[in-house]
Amino acid sequence: MSRTFRFLLSALLVTGIARAEGVGDRDTQPSSATRLRGTSSLIPMPDGGLLSLGGSSLRILPQGAKRWETLHQVPKDNLYRVSVNDAGGVLAAWESEPVIHYLLPRSKRHVTLPRPSVPPPEISGFGLQYLAFATNGRDALIRMEGSTPHRTGPRRGSRRVYMVYRVPLDGTGAPELLYTVDGAQLVQMGPRVAAYLIPTVLGPVCDAHVFCEFSSLITYELTDTGVTQKTLLTQAQVRMAGARRVAGSDDDRLVLQIETSGTRHERGLLTWHRGDAKADYRLLPGRSDNANRLMVMKSGALVELVKLEEDALEIRHTLPDGRQTTTRLRAPDDPDIVDSDPHGIGERGDGTLWAHWGDYVLLFPPGTPPRAYGIASLLGRRDDWAGVALYVPEPEALWIGVEIGAGRDFVRLPFTQLEKGAKPWPTE
Repeated sequence: MSRTFRFLLSALLVTGIARAEGVGDRDTQPSSATRLRGTSSLIPMPDGGLLSLGGSSLRILPQGAKRWETLHQVPKDNLYRVSVNDAGGVLAAWESEPVIHYLLPRSKRHVTLPRPSVPPPEISGFGLQYLAFATNGRDALIRMEGSTPHRTGPRRGSRRVYMVYRVPLDGTGAPELLYTVDGAQLVQMGPRVAAYLIPTVLGPVCDAHVFCEFSSLITYELTDTGVTQKTLLTQAQVRMAGARRVAGSDDDRLVLQIETSGTRHERGLLTWHRGDAKADYRLLPGRSDNANRLMVMKSGALVELVKLEEDALEIRHTLPDGRQTTTRLRAPDDPDIVDSDPHGIGERGDGTLWAHWGDYVLLFPPGTPPRAYGIASLLGRRDDWAGVALYVPEPEALWIGVEIGAGRDFVRLPFTQLEKGAKPWPTE
């Protein structure tokens, strides 16, 4: 099957086949320091190393090493949740195991922690969906999710329930339930702050086939003294139809794109700094489009990659004071290129931007036109871009995800290589 046909087919299949978190037997194929095979994502370690997530093995590539090492393996199981902390500790969960593994690679310490296993009454599909180190340094945080029957009102079916627990890292205590959110839509979660949309009418999950309006956007903040709930936005302020996390948003600065209901289908930007009494909300130009890529920089500037109908790309750069500049890149001249979607955007250590656009990585040197480096050679005939990339600051590189059939590889691209081979791209 040609890559062109695969591209057209994927555009036609609306629901598609969801890719598994793991990649089955692909983790038996050899990896190298420049290509990691059989993983669904990569996680940076504080000392510059990398962890791989996917398949049955938890693997680490230490800083400067050329070979991946296996920290732990659960044969015939699927590693699907991993978290790290600043001390180099690792939390890892496999799908079928009733425990969570806490590993300290430097000291070779390995502790198993109990995970919540008995769901509350009427909860089905009870599973672990989030894992992190608590900021107190003593506990692990676990988010379990499940469904409960919804038998009232015009929309019947089941609704989502979120349950957040903590468990001591020393393995001596049972999981403690911190809070439950019933029927909401999770927007963002971190070790300190989680944000949820609360529907106006409680009912089944809102998706592309079920439209919902939301009465409020709320946060749950975990502190040393407990859990604090705060309302950031209400229906009286904005008629909310959805929200999407903006890249660069974190526990200290929550940044969300808000989709509004009504005939105009406007969108807005909500920004909230942890500890502030109120959030800032302002309208954004244009309409919400899942194909676009939006990011907030450390400076507070907002950058958006917008694909135009003629396959050109527009880069909108909005400063915190509201000033906006727009750069328009022409569509690729190569007739064999079928992918012109914006796949990702990020900020480099020097404050400049990189972007993954179709079969190119774009660089944005200050004061000069954008430059592009072709990466189509990373793809096989039947491969596609995964739409994920990990930026590593030292030594500076991008790990680009490539879909290989039912699995995924990551390929390393040093920025020295990108900068040396990048060519100026024509703008309009």
